[in-house]
Amino acid sequence: MAVTRTASVQNKFLSINGSNIPVKNIEGGDIFADVINEQTPGSAFAQKRLGRVQYKSYKIETGSFTDELKKIINQTWEGNGLVTDGEVVTTDLNFKVQQRENFIDAALIETIIPECDGSSKDSARIKLCMQPSSIRIIKGDRNSSASASGVIHTLIWLWVCDECH
Repeated sequence: MAVTRTASVQNKFLSINGSNIPVKNIEGGDIFADVINEQTPGSAFAQKRLGRVQYKSYKIETGSFTDELKKIINQTWEGNGLVTDGEVVTTDLNFKVQQRENFIDAALIETIIPECDGSSKDSARIKLCMQPSSIRIIKGDRNSSASASGVIHTLIWLWVCDECH
C-alpha cells in the first residue's frame, strides 16, 4: 500500500500599494481580544465578555528595498508618520492562494538595520515592525494562482538573492 504524504510548506509575501515585497520572514497579524470579567451583584458567577478587538503587529524581515518600502521608511523617519494599506498573501507550493490578510492603516513603528560589518558574509536584511489598525482575513479559493500578481517572480528573485550571499 502506497503512503501519501502532503507538504505543508507555505510561501508568504507582502504587498503594499500594489508593490510586491519579497520577505524572508513575516510574523504577527493575529487578531485577539481580552476577556473581561464582570461581577454581577447577587450572583456567584462572573459574566464574561470580549473587550476591544486588537491586532498584533507584523514583524517583517526583508532584504529588498523597493521604492514603496523606501518611501514608507523615509516618511516615518522624517516624522510624517505615513500609514499604508496592504496585504500578506500566503500560498502553497504551487503558488495557489491559501489566504489573504488585508491590513488597513498600518504604521511603521520600528526599523532595525543590521550591523555594517564588512567581514560578515550574512546578507543585509532589514527588520520592520508595522502596526495595523484593522485586519481582514480572506480565505483563498485555491484555484487562482498568485503568479498573476508577480508572486512567482518575487519568490524566485528572493531565492536567487539569498543563494548569492
